[in-house]
Amino acid sequence: MAELHVVTALVEKYRELSGKLKACEKEADKLKVQLSHVDAAIRIFREEFDTGAILPKRLYRRNPHFKKGVFIRSAMDVLREAPEPLSARELARLTLQRQGISEPDNDAIEALRRALNGCLMKRAKDGSVAMHEDTYPKRWELVR
Repeated sequence: MAELHVVTALVEKYRELSGKLKACEKEADKLKVQLSHVDAAIRIFREEFDTGAILPKRLYRRNPHFKKGVFIRSAMDVLREAPEPLSARELARLTLQRQGISEPDNDAIEALRRALNGCLMKRAKDGSVAMHEDTYPKRWELVR
């Protein structure tokens, strides 16, 4: 009988996830109908147009902790003050701490780490940051 509360909690979690899935399926059905309408509108103007060749646009989720452009500037400030090269994970954690989040959760750090890697790769191409590939994980430093 001791595991009754565990089963009850798992059943509740199953109900919650099942409800979310139903809502997503309903939304997907609506989006499919909208897509078919836009497809038909395109074919009115260009009958031979292949809408299957259109690549989906990637949706970007904004970070709730930073306004646009603030995150990379804060990260560059942290890099500027760092005594040694930092990994993207360390840099994300320190940047969140600088923003006033003393104990950031792993999900927030991981999301920012991925975003940071992309930004830092672009900056490495233009020469403003240097990447140390000989270490794992990669470490980054500002080119002075």
